[in-house]
Amino acid sequence: MKKRLLLLMAVIFGIIILLIVIVLYDFGAFRNPANSYTSSLLIEGVKGPEDITIDYELGVMFISSDDRRARMRGKEVKGGIYTINLKDESLTPKKISPSLDFEFNPHGISLYKGALGITRLFVINHRSTGHFIEIFDYKNGQLRHLESLTGPELKSPNDLVAVGIRAFYFTNDHGIEQGVKRLIADLLKQGTASVGYFDGKSYRIVADQLDYANGINTSRDGDIVFVSETTGKKISAFQRSYTNGTLELLHSMDLNTGADNIEINEDGSLLVAAHPNMLAFMRHAKDQKKNSPSQILHFSYSSIDGFTNINEILTDDGTNLSGSSTAVYHGGRLFISNVFDPKILVVDLELE
Repeated sequence: MKKRLLLLMAVIFGIIILLIVIVLYDFGAFRNPANSYTSSLLIEGVKGPEDITIDYELGVMFISSDDRRARMRGKEVKGGIYTINLKDESLTPKKISPSLDFEFNPHGISLYKGALGITRLFVINHRSTGHFIEIFDYKNGQLRHLESLTGPELKSPNDLVAVGIRAFYFTNDHGIEQGVKRLIADLLKQGTASVGYFDGKSYRIVADQLDYANGINTSRDGDIVFVSETTGKKISAFQRSYTNGTLELLHSMDLNTGADNIEINEDGSLLVAAHPNMLAFMRHAKDQKKNSPSQILHFSYSSIDGFTNINEILTDDGTNLSGSSTAVYHGGRLFISNVFDPKILVVDLELE
């Protein structure tokens, strides 16, 4: 009887160890890529530049900035929106967000260019009273706040993509509150994340049961909506309905990495920043002295062939840039932002 009990305990212990190893492997604990480039420069001074996007017509980069580590320590800080004139070799960030009479902790951003020269910037804003979408008018190099939108569907918004002067899709990276339950949901991939749509009047959830929905963007023609899942380690393409905003899944691709934000190049190809070692990223979030590897993927998409021409175009062991969150490409240079540190990495690179 005693031998059977010991054998049972050994089997249970072995299963537990196996499950731990599987989780560690799945979250990239054993992945530590080296730097794939030799020369680069850093744009410093903008804290937590988590999301960046480019107005290719103007040659201007927009940057969402928030000191997340300070907020994690309970400090009251105010973030901002910055721009960089990419035609100016100094690449000097300029703060353009106006003085606001409410908390401003920006996260994902999206630039919308409409008829008659209308340009609007949509910004996810995490206030202590809830989550909001701030809409700004951009004109003559400055932002003017137009309105704040909120609703119960904004459970944990991470990124968004504008599809009209007052319409957008957004990701909820989780469907449950922060804490142990959320961590367990991530580890077990319980699919609590979702994609929502606001048509200018009301919200609706148009995709659910996702594993940490993170980045979202549309194809250049606006027909396809791309969504990345961080713990799901994949990117999906949905056909968008112009009538009611619903999404129909067309293709999904396993990226084998913790995908973050998605940017669309001027030629229509996709850039995805990723966290190859998600456990290292979790440690980096708590301690800036602990590095987290960065990874940038580049590929194409068509509704017929799906995702093609997939290339890993850059890796960083975390020494120069930890926790890559967004990558954009302009003028033969790759610009890579991150979640926490006050810098943007710039690497000369020719995309094929």
